[in-house]
Amino acid sequence: MHARSTLEEFLTALAEAAPEPAGGAAAALAGAASAALVGMVADLAAAREPGAPATEEMARARGRLDVIRGELLALVDRDVEAVRGLHEAFRRARGPGEDEAAHRAARQEAIRHATQVPAEIARLCREVVALSVIVAAADRGGTLADVGTGALLAGAAAGGAALIVCTNSAAVADRAVADALCAEMDALRVEAARLAARVAEQVRARLAARPSS
Repeated sequence: MHARSTLEEFLTALAEAAPEPAGGAAAALAGAASAALVGMVADLAAAREPGAPATEEMARARGRLDVIRGELLALVDRDVEAVRGLHEAFRRARGPGEDEAAHRAARQEAIRHATQVPAEIARLCREVVALSVIVAAADRGGTLADVGTGALLAGAAAGGAALIVCTNSAAVADRAVADALCAEMDALRVEAARLAARVAEQVRARLAARPSS
């Protein structure tokens, strides 16, 4: 499974001319890395003043980021499976005696799965960006670049996964469902980018406010 492979093995597989792993798996891995990075900053912030209200907030953020990191790692392999299933469904010819409606339904189920998995990735990555806003506010300066990097990386991953959802949803037969999901993803992509930019601006402002040596 790709989630347990080395980074070199995963990137080599990603670069191969094969249907999977693809963009969703890459976004999930990027999101997991950003959750780890922002979680590290939250952990350092929580260790500074044990018992303080802000420390408790950082501990909660770290706990949630740890959960998200695990979920996104699992989604690396889930996305690989979804993409594989989608390609297999469209390659498979209708079997002897197989009802045409059942064949179409199987394809639609594969499309649905290949849409829902990246949607989960996008939502979790957006949550990482939102948590980075909270963590950045508590950071005292030593890890500002880390939380900023985590926010921007998660924002990009959320946007990429959202784009995949809208691409795959174009083949969904139920247009009302597909359009609603794509609208959700468009809004999520914009919000994630806005929050990530907010963290980056906060980091730059705090760096600029530092006394020159």
